[in-house]
Amino acid sequence: MFVPSIQGANGLVGARYDQCVAENGKQAEQSNADNGASNRFKRQHQNVVTNGCGSVRLDDEGTSDSRHANRTLRTVVICLVLSGSAAVPSTLLAQPASNRIPPCVDAFEPDLAPNPAPALDPMRRFAVELGPYKLSVPWSYFAGGPRANLPSCKLDIKRLAIRFRFAGGTALSTGEIDRSYNSDALWDDAPADLVQVQAIHFYEQTPEDYFDPSRRYRNAVRAANASGSIRMVNGLQEIKFGGPADKRTDWYLSTEETAAFISCDFVGLCTGFVNLKDLHLSAHMTLKEQSILDLRAIDAVLRNLISSWREIN
Repeated sequence: MFVPSIQGANGLVGARYDQCVAENGKQAEQSNADNGASNRFKRQHQNVVTNGCGSVRLDDEGTSDSRHANRTLRTVVICLVLSGSAAVPSTLLAQPASNRIPPCVDAFEPDLAPNPAPALDPMRRFAVELGPYKLSVPWSYFAGGPRANLPSCKLDIKRLAIRFRFAGGTALSTGEIDRSYNSDALWDDAPADLVQVQAIHFYEQTPEDYFDPSRRYRNAVRAANASGSIRMVNGLQEIKFGGPADKRTDWYLSTEETAAFISCDFVGLCTGFVNLKDLHLSAHMTLKEQSILDLRAIDAVLRNLISSWREIN
């Protein structure tokens, strides 16, 4: 079972999830058995009650009188619930921010009203859950995201599509956000440092074969060994093929935390896959060929964005 950890290197934020299990006689044991995999990722500092109301650990709080009063009230509420003396909805207990905003409705549908509402703040946040990660993503980073006049809400998606400029880790400017880069011709006018991530998704043990850069690398090496060449360029493996009609060049980056396999074709575009192994997140991305030697910087920026969007509760 994977316990996510975001490393501190490259400006990343540490995130550890404690496995907090409430044991309350046979009822707690049965509850654990029923919940199974859904309880594998419990957040650190989650409320935990053991042995009825004999031992209570609440979220870390300050020592002010008001917070002490809140802690006491919450302790009483939890004890009443466990003892069956009161029926308090679980939604009254501490929740992450993503659970405190409404779910999105028709988020990706255009506004067909005769007089549609104006666009909202491009930096407003939308809640996204990728496995155990609860993210709060600014609207301006989405690729093909929610409509411009949709207020903040929680998106029901399993894969996240974003765009960013890796030179500064910034979003596209307001004038560029609505532009589509879904065809090769449209990329001619794209910023040189643009990275479009078609999908980021969480995996439990290993990435799907399609998203696995290491698997693609092994296949490419077998082909290159037959008729081609492999050499190191700026810390990346450059893989070329021998056929006169084959203009493709593959690039591979392998570190302890990251594996990336990117293929570049004759039109100057590259597409491939990045596996953030320590985070159990894999991504499918597109970038310009002139940016390929900046793959380490792109990896660092992607990690920093994910880290900055994580909700810390």
